[in-house]
Amino acid sequence: MTLLRQQRMARGRLTGACTSRKHGGMPPSEVPSAERSAVIERAASVLFSFGAGKPQLSLGEIAALASLPSSTVRRLLVQLAEAGLVRQNPATHLYSLSLRLVQLGAVALEAVDIVREAEPVLRGLAASVGEAALLGQLSPHGVVYLAVHQPQAGVRVSTRAGDIRPANASSVGKALLAAMNGAELQQWLQANNLAATTPNAVVTAESLMADLVGVRERGYAINNRESSLDYVSVAASVHDHKGDAPAAVAISAPAYRISADDIPRLGGAVIQAARDLSILLGGSVPKTA
Repeated sequence: MTLLRQQRMARGRLTGACTSRKHGGMPPSEVPSAERSAVIERAASVLFSFGAGKPQLSLGEIAALASLPSSTVRRLLVQLAEAGLVRQNPATHLYSLSLRLVQLGAVALEAVDIVREAEPVLRGLAASVGEAALLGQLSPHGVVYLAVHQPQAGVRVSTRAGDIRPANASSVGKALLAAMNGAELQQWLQANNLAATTPNAVVTAESLMADLVGVRERGYAINNRESSLDYVSVAASVHDHKGDAPAAVAISAPAYRISADDIPRLGGAVIQAARDLSILLGGSVPKTA
């Protein structure tokens, strides 16, 4: 089944379920179009209540952010959960977006300019260093990879577009966290748990903050077998015309191919690639200290 068909089916189930009760079980096609549009608009308001700084919300918080009655939000959440777009933590009763929705978003982002502009930059980076080049972005569930260019090397990284990794254990995540201001970073730390993916992962706020100081000084972040014991990566943030950091460029390689002496060389390459992409987006990246 294609992704587009899955989206249409989910939307149909949501619209039909939310309107069938009021209209005596008639099929969605017979429900007035204005009312179907209103249902979709309210459901969208619920989904857009979630953000990177607040990935988990209570029913009351969603109702307040969406400006909808709690009874309406409760009904919509039930239907969104049935469609596989949200989930509820049984222990905390908090709601969050499902990974399926995050992956759908990653697919949609492939049509956005940043992915298209990154294509030649990633291709050139992978060719120049002989390792995988990646583009990633922060999402409410961690880093989601938007594009991956594999090298000609026989052993390649397993990461694919749409994959999700913990931000604290990935070079892309640390590069983007380092680009945040103090208030944004504190908000992110309060809303996210630091995943212990390997014994090398940074799992305390204090150690992560210290790591980010190094990222800002070097101009690039390092993941030294933190998300996986088999891989090493470096990443630098990309800046757009507004000065925001919407994504980061990374180089990832099997750990056995990368020595400590290789890291500065790869770091310089990824800084230059991030700068090239930033220029294409009308922005720039700061020079290293």
